[in-house]
Amino acid sequence: MRMILKDTYHVTTEDNAAKVMERIVKEDIDIVALDIKMPNINGLELLQNIKKTAPDVEVFLITGFPSVSTAVEAMQYGAYDYVMKPFDKDVVLNVVRRGLNRRSQNMLEKEVLGDLRFLKWV
Repeated sequence: MRMILKDTYHVTTEDNAAKVMERIVKEDIDIVALDIKMPNINGLELLQNIKKTAPDVEVFLITGFPSVSTAVEAMQYGAYDYVMKPFDKDVVLNVVRRGLNRRSQNMLEKEVLGDLRFLKWV
């Protein structure tokens, strides 16, 4: 994943959930790619923790063991995509672009809606 994205994006990696959550809190992270099978925590659990802590961060999951039920569960918890291993470079780049576009759109909507004044109509 890092090799695919490093020429276009600033990419950092972590090897455990606690470090991921620490960075989510301290840094402005746009997108997180999570493997579903990780040591000490399931990727779906970490997805839920990320979305509770930083709902604006876009998350997509990666798996070598795809299943429809896991994909549906990932989407219910807030993932915007689900990528199966082995993945193609173009697939990953497209998923990241869509995630960045989605994050930008959501942030723009929050900014605009935050400035709206409502007029009560009687």
